[in-house]
Amino acid sequence: NRLILGCQNTIIPDTVTKISEKIYVNDKLIKNIYYKGSIEQWVNITFSYSSNPMSYVENFYLLDENNEWYIPTDIVISSNVTEIKSSVFYGNKNLKSIVLPNTLTKINSNAFSNCSNLENVYYQGTTDQWFEMVKNSNPMNYAKHLYLLDENNQWVEPTTLTSITLMPKFIIAATNE
Repeated sequence: NRLILGCQNTIIPDTVTKISEKIYVNDKLIKNIYYKGSIEQWVNITFSYSSNPMSYVENFYLLDENNEWYIPTDIVISSNVTEIKSSVFYGNKNLKSIVLPNTLTKINSNAFSNCSNLENVYYQGTTDQWFEMVKNSNPMNYAKHLYLLDENNQWVEPTTLTSITLMPKFIIAATNE
């Protein structure tokens, strides 16, 4: 089952669970991807590093509750998601903010790589959960602001550096308790 390449608009059905290497690579003719599933289904698709079409299409579309196409710029991941697979948002130029649930336990490699317009990440869990979750891939390598919930259930941006996690060449997370 291969998708038809070379057309400007490509529809990906919600039954797709894997997009393998080279199915889209270097196909600059595709301008728009229309995905018929939910964002929760999208984060469970298995991509190889370079197979996510978001990295070179102009727009990525989802269907809303009225069955109309829209470009998701502000994404909320529901609490039934526990893992974001590798390269899921790789190169998404339209993504501006994302809300991650406290049920999320793992973000796989390159999940948010090259998301050049990602401004804000909102995480509903604790600082300890955040550090555990971002061991493999951290959206803060691309986003400008991290917000956590405080004791009053309000979004706050950590302002005092009290802990830091390092990997070679990267600061993975810096936040306060």
